[in-house]
Amino acid sequence: MALVLIVDDSHDNASLVEASLTVLGYDVACAYTAEDGLDIAYQYHPDLIVADLRLYGSKIDGWEFIREVRAYGPLHDIPIIVTSVEVMPDDRPRALEAGANIYYPKPFRIAELRNHIKDWLG
Repeated sequence: MALVLIVDDSHDNASLVEASLTVLGYDVACAYTAEDGLDIAYQYHPDLIVADLRLYGSKIDGWEFIREVRAYGPLHDIPIIVTSVEVMPDDRPRALEAGANIYYPKPFRIAELRNHIKDWLG
C-alpha cells in the first residue's frame, strides 16, 4: 500500500490523520519536525506528504520544508497537502508557491482530507 508521510509538530493532529489513514490500509510515517520529515522523505520516498506550516521545534518552517522536498529530484512530483492553522491572507498563496498541491486550513474535516488523499493515491 502507499506510504503517506505526516509532518506536524502536534502529536494529536498527526495521530488523528495517521489513524484515519491506517484504517484504510495506508502505511503512515509521522515526523514532528521538518528535519525528521526530510530525513524520512529522503530515505523512504513517500507517495504523498501531509505537512503543517508552523513546525515548532524545527529549524525550518513548513514553507521551507516544502521547497526542500521539491528541490530533491526523486521527490519533486510527490503530492503535498498542507494542513495549517495559519489563516493569514498570504499563507495559502505562499504554500502553493512553495510547491504544495492543496492547502487545508485547520481545523479540517478528516473525511474530506482522507478523500483527497484517496483521490491522489488511487
